[in-house]
Amino acid sequence: SKKTSEEIKQKMSEAESITKEILVQSELYRPVAKRASLLYFVIADLGDVDPMYQYSLPWFTQLFVRGTAAAKTAKELDQRIINLNDYFTYSVYTNICRSLFER
Repeated sequence: SKKTSEEIKQKMSEAESITKEILVQSELYRPVAKRASLLYFVIADLGDVDPMYQYSLPWFTQLFVRGTAAAKTAKELDQRIINLNDYFTYSVYTNICRSLFER
């Protein structure tokens, strides 16, 4: 019983430190999240221009996930953020333009 209790305490401590590390890492990528949310809400407003220009959140999420995998990697975090923002912005632009010109 005491051994089990110690194991549980150790696992809880490990889980807590992992949670803190995840929070730190996610905060470092906050600029990417800001850009992505800005782009999403701009795209969402295109539906006000014409109902034909409605884009779903799952479509946007899929585009974002593909963008994170396809963006150029970098050793420095600042450069990685720039690469992610640039790639994703261009990806959204090309996908939206493709749909606008198909009318």
